[in-house]
Amino acid sequence: MKAWLWSAAIVGGLGAYALTQGAPVTSAHAETDMDAAIENFIKNNPELLANTLQRYTMKKGLEDAHKAAAVDPSIGPKDAKVVMIEFGDYRCGYCRRVQDTLKELRAEYKDRVLFTYKAFPILSEESYNAALAVSAAHLQGKFWEYNSKIWDGQSRLGEELYIEAAEAVGLYIENLKKDRESD
Repeated sequence: MKAWLWSAAIVGGLGAYALTQGAPVTSAHAETDMDAAIENFIKNNPELLANTLQRYTMKKGLEDAHKAAAVDPSIGPKDAKVVMIEFGDYRCGYCRRVQDTLKELRAEYKDRVLFTYKAFPILSEESYNAALAVSAAHLQGKFWEYNSKIWDGQSRLGEELYIEAAEAVGLYIENLKKDRESD
């Protein structure tokens, strides 16, 4: 229904535009004249179409980003107009190098930007194991603290680091182990 009303408003607006431009709109030639008026309007106002498409794309992208933030670890206002989604692999050196900058950004913009993390473990089985451990920490509400510990210990990824980091941030070790094994 909304799409129809929006379309009717545009077509009606273009018809009014055509009339103000002296374009004849008669019932016998209404469709042809309307097509010509629309084409003429778009040719004379390309920025309007470009701006409309850009606004729609940005709105749709923001909606999609908010959907991702609803299921993945996120920090910041849930209704933020800016959403930053980090895709990371705990084995990736480049992902590690950006962590200090991301911490600074989260500290500075925590009240205006929604930061979201998506594990993207593609480099090794240990990447996957680390992602499971951090996901399990998220279930206990300690994602960001645990995530930092895992990044800081990246060169020692493995069971010893996962337990050490869990103890350091106050996780229940048995729950962490159980959650890592669950579906």
